[in-house]
Amino acid sequence: MNKLKLSGSVVQCGEVRHTPAGIPVVELRIQHESLQVEANGQRQIRLVAEAVVIGPLANMAATLKVDDKVVISGFLAQRSQKNERLVIHVSELQRTEH
Repeated sequence: MNKLKLSGSVVQCGEVRHTPAGIPVVELRIQHESLQVEANGQRQIRLVAEAVVIGPLANMAATLKVDDKVVISGFLAQRSQKNERLVIHVSELQRTEH
């Protein structure tokens, strides 16, 4: 299974670009902070995750501003065939109040 859900704040939002097939794409960076349980103790987590939004949802993603709060859902995949860095491919995107 490859499914991920993450909440956080937008720290970077790219402009809409289009694939050679004309499909809209927006790249995001989301900052997440939380407390997680690990080895029976609490661990403070801080990370910045790279995400890509492809298709009709990209137009909504392009309206996001830095510091907007969001919840994203999707899956992990390599950035490209030549770049093995993992990126969240967003299939659901929701603005939140906090």
